[in-house]
Amino acid sequence: MNSVSVFTEWDPLEEIIVGRAANIRVPMAEPGLWAVEYKEQCALPDIPSGPHCQQIVEETEEDLTDLVETFEDLGVVVKRPEPMDHAKVFATPDWQSDGQQNYCPRDLFVAVGNWIIEAPMTLRSRQFETLAYRAIMLSYLKSGCRWISAPKPRLRDEMYVLDAVAKGHLSGDAENRAPGTDASHSNGQASLDDQYGPLSRVIREHEPVFDAANILRIGRDILYLVSDTGNLLGAQWLQTILGSEFKVHPYENVYNGSHVDTTITLVRPGLVVANAERVGPHNLPDLFAGWDV
Repeated sequence: MNSVSVFTEWDPLEEIIVGRAANIRVPMAEPGLWAVEYKEQCALPDIPSGPHCQQIVEETEEDLTDLVETFEDLGVVVKRPEPMDHAKVFATPDWQSDGQQNYCPRDLFVAVGNWIIEAPMTLRSRQFETLAYRAIMLSYLKSGCRWISAPKPRLRDEMYVLDAVAKGHLSGDAENRAPGTDASHSNGQASLDDQYGPLSRVIREHEPVFDAANILRIGRDILYLVSDTGNLLGAQWLQTILGSEFKVHPYENVYNGSHVDTTITLVRPGLVVANAERVGPHNLPDLFAGWDV
């Protein structure tokens, strides 16, 4: 019997994967990490690579243990990833990186119907994170679910917006900043928003990429946030995999920072919680026409 059948965000929870905080770290500095996570914070050489504070990691692990116990007390089946050494360096023909975390399985996998889909992550450091969940995925496969991994993206430098405005950030050299920019911005940097507007994305359309956390499930409809962690080609690939069983709805020009669940959350049929700073009557998805917001 297939143990995977997921169609909404609000059905009663029966089983969950809870991540781990152990060995979490900020990966080595590289252009993709800077573009996606640090472009408004610091120059590339100033990315604080290395392990997170051990005290915070240990306290987080204690909180996760309590969370697991709470789920189990409620009758929810809990699975955990295997520990990984994220300090290990790996390489492709184009770049090298170390790892990051196994704290957020929501970013890596999405269950849609009886599919489990491994996402083509936007960050180099997270390309092999799914290996910690391999035993779990194999158990789902043996139960009858359809398990597929999206094509691994190449993630060369040209996949990210690294242009004249960005060069001052990348090198830490004020002489490389674009004309008209100065040190009046936070940390003395020029904002990409100044040149391209607040909804300028930092990932291009060279290949499909998305994080699973860009997706919300509404029955046979899939809301897909187009942002710095998901491009339009990613939505197109997802639609080709799901076929006529589901309809993928790209949601654009709303929020480019990262994942959809800081912008829209579904509570039950007919009730959606929206971030009022980003969502209003002018850009609420048509899927929610007639819903309470």
